[in-house]
Amino acid sequence: MSLKPKRFKTFVLEYVNMDMDSRLDEVELVYYLDIDILAGGSLDKLFQGLESQYNIVGHRPEEDVSKLYFVSPLSKEWPLQSGTMIAERGTSQYCLQLWRNEIDMMLKTGRGRDQDALRNIYQRIESGNETKCQLV
Repeated sequence: MSLKPKRFKTFVLEYVNMDMDSRLDEVELVYYLDIDILAGGSLDKLFQGLESQYNIVGHRPEEDVSKLYFVSPLSKEWPLQSGTMIAERGTSQYCLQLWRNEIDMMLKTGRGRDQDALRNIYQRIESGNETKCQLV
């Protein structure tokens, strides 16, 4: 599959912030699941468990680090699974923009996947070359 449709997931917070529905005004966490994710039980319990496991509280105005949470690693080589993520409305935009920029660079070469782009950012964070984003 082309990377072009994969980059739409990096706009998840912009969709929520479009002021289309006032019910979204109170939303602090956005859970993104790829269309091929299957759930065999209560998503409410899953989400509460993830929020507890990763200490996700939503609004953190005092933090200057952008955070984006991923549900489970695939392997040591692939530390993040890009098909499931939790974005904090107040902090995650910077990380999403980094991811989108990385995808855009890969589109120019015609190579890679959204997973590759995410791993590149993760490696920059691990090496200390990126300090404003945390991929948890």
